[in-house]
Amino acid sequence: MRSNQGLLLFILLIPTCMQALQAQGIWWLRAGGHYSRITGIQSNHYTPQMGFHLGAGFERIFSKSAGWKAEALINSKGFTSFYESSTLHSYQSSSNQVEQLSLLIPLQGTWHGKLFALELGPYFDFLIKSSQYQINKVRYGTGELTQTELTDHSFNAYRNPEMGMALGAGLELFSGIYIKARYMQAFTPLGNDYHWRRMSRLQFSLSKRFGRVVAREPMYQVASAHDLRKDLYRIGSRQQIGQVVVNRLDSGRQVIFRWRAAETGALQISQISLEASSGLITGSGSQLRITEASFPLSIRLRFTVTNPTSQQSYESNLELEILEPGLWNVGIWN
Repeated sequence: MRSNQGLLLFILLIPTCMQALQAQGIWWLRAGGHYSRITGIQSNHYTPQMGFHLGAGFERIFSKSAGWKAEALINSKGFTSFYESSTLHSYQSSSNQVEQLSLLIPLQGTWHGKLFALELGPYFDFLIKSSQYQINKVRYGTGELTQTELTDHSFNAYRNPEMGMALGAGLELFSGIYIKARYMQAFTPLGNDYHWRRMSRLQFSLSKRFGRVVAREPMYQVASAHDLRKDLYRIGSRQQIGQVVVNRLDSGRQVIFRWRAAETGALQISQISLEASSGLITGSGSQLRITEASFPLSIRLRFTVTNPTSQQSYESNLELEILEPGLWNVGIWN
């Protein structure tokens, strides 16, 4: 019965994941390894173990940098322990090896900087499969040796689900590829026979991100503090657009529009309609520009965005007024 709880939760999460995709959230595939150890009383009897995790997740960005995310990961974990004791008449030892497979569900708040991201929140780990192999030996002073072996595939000895907190960080290596590290500490004990022992894990993984790209300007487009002043332009309205970043790169009378998600292939842009109070409109596809413009310059932009994975489409609108002349770059993230 308990083995079905994690599967049931995963099924219940599917509609939520689909809603996130339709709302143009971020989703990704993730895989990696982790190092787990047992903490608590007599934890010195336990040997650290290596494991793996793989799965998918989604994230919604609510502002420029803050959001929340959920993941569903198939996760291997386990532990080994060894105890020994001796008296005048006997020597006793017990070795125990436990291997488990679980469905790991982290639910975390996120914060995104220019080069990295932080995440913090609880997790729930549901056992799907468990295997325990234990050997007990007793050697008497007479030389007689007795040995018993135990194999157990039930979940009765363990807390299910395991609950705890996770803290992680990620760094974007290149477009859509992240390397991530996460520390996880369980709040619940291992089980009925392990009241004062808890599991901690250190995860390392690679993830591939799809969907709307988190807003971040490339490092090579560095402008002065004067050029980034928001009193040089006004955004009148913005619909179905994650973020608009306006930079004045140099002197001139041009405005360049770039769709960042379309350049990475995460989204498709079509049916672009660009209107301006002056100037000549040139270019096509994901790059358009207005040349020989007079300022102040009023701009109205409409376009259709399509997610190539889910094939969901929606209309986006932007009204912008740029007050002073220059070579302006308008970066659009959906």
